[in-house]
Amino acid sequence: MTNQVSKHTKIVSFGFFLFPFLLVTGPFLPDLFVVITCIYFIFVNGLKSSFLKYKKEFIFFLAFILYLNLNSLLVSEQKFISAKVSVPYFRYFIFSFLIIYFLFYVENFKKFFFYSCIICLVALFLDSFYQLYNKANILGYPIYHDRISSFFNDELILGSYTSKVIIILLAISFSLDLKDKNKKFIHFFIFLIGFSLILLSNERTSFAYLVIIFSIYCLIELNLKNFLLTILFIFIMNLILYTIYPKSFERIIFHSIDQIKNSKSLFLSSYRHDLHYFTSLQMFKEKPFFGNGLKSFRYKCSDPDYKVKEKILKDKAVYAEVDGYIGIKKYHKIYLINNNVVPPSKISSKEEIFIGMQFRNQSSTKLKEFEQIKKDQYLGSYYEFENGCNTHPHNTHFQFLAELGLTGYVFLLATILYLIKDIYKLIKKKFYDRLELLNYEKSYIVCLVGLLIQINPLFPSGSFFNNYNSIIFFMIASFLIYFKYIKKT
Repeated sequence: MTNQVSKHTKIVSFGFFLFPFLLVTGPFLPDLFVVITCIYFIFVNGLKSSFLKYKKEFIFFLAFILYLNLNSLLVSEQKFISAKVSVPYFRYFIFSFLIIYFLFYVENFKKFFFYSCIICLVALFLDSFYQLYNKANILGYPIYHDRISSFFNDELILGSYTSKVIIILLAISFSLDLKDKNKKFIHFFIFLIGFSLILLSNERTSFAYLVIIFSIYCLIELNLKNFLLTILFIFIMNLILYTIYPKSFERIIFHSIDQIKNSKSLFLSSYRHDLHYFTSLQMFKEKPFFGNGLKSFRYKCSDPDYKVKEKILKDKAVYAEVDGYIGIKKYHKIYLINNNVVPPSKISSKEEIFIGMQFRNQSSTKLKEFEQIKKDQYLGSYYEFENGCNTHPHNTHFQFLAELGLTGYVFLLATILYLIKDIYKLIKKKFYDRLELLNYEKSYIVCLVGLLIQINPLFPSGSFFNNYNSIIFFMIASFLIYFKYIKKT
């Protein structure tokens, strides 16, 4: 069988060597590669062998994709728009089993893919620092919103890409035939590049993901001495990076803390994300069993029946802290001025209580300059967003509930329970049974955690059905299945 496969895989294997670079170019080239390789896989009859060897996973993935298509056909109000996502979604199902097939039957596939990912990250690393110092990368792409993006240009996903590629790199590295000393050096190198790129990218969720992955790595691989030395080194590197580029820490740490403080939910999110989640729940309540259909969030989020604006007016209501009068200054800034301070010309900034911007006062209350105000009087609701609209809810769980209902959510919940169950088994083996994990088990647990953090409910996320996110998710799932079954071979 190996000889038969080798006749047809040279070009496809070379394509996989380029695949990490294709993901950087945008959605078209990686999607084209996925389609071409899927056609190849059907041609070599790989789906039949995949069904016979990985029957449970095959049926689960297939059932999920069939549900997406039935949901688009029977439930969605925007059938054509939903079907544009669900019908071609079969390509990720085929692509995932193609990768498993290559992992088992193509010699050195793992190794070549591993080194292509390393080379890609190094290229991004060098170009990112070039962009930092020259205010543009080698292709002339500028820095957007104080966030380094390298070859991604205005698509600010450098950190997201890095965190997901590192999961694959770390999983493969455990399974390579290398000396322990060389393996630890590679791990050190991976995390060094990873933390640097993510801090430069200013992506907070990706930073949290990498911290979780690093914590798992420390649990399964490092003794106390090496752990402390690694932490010390990362701290020093972060200190150096903060000195070079302090804006990264301002957004990742300080801005995140401010957003969480302003959040009204239990999730680690901003108030804007809270509005997305609230809107999703209203959509879910409207159609709880089968949802509203793929991509329906962007079309239904402005529905006045969801009463999102009423929520905003209540959440952002401002009441007078003291008796006083209204002062309107330059740029329509509105202040509550202490009644005891006269005349107005002698007012100091310490005696002014900033309320908001006049043009943001979208409630029924209108304030005028020098208007007398009593303590606890309602002054209005000042806010930035009028509703909870966006292209998607920015949370995988709310997206499934709103667009696919409880029936679709069962697939997500079953996946999470499966991941947690196997993580628990391996952690139990390591710490309760006090047995060393085998290399393939270390690879497996990295994949388990890598998938779990991508579909966790606490952090904001991109659309699950975005082609870039789907490719990465199913790719990691492929490695997970491979490391699960490798013992049986």
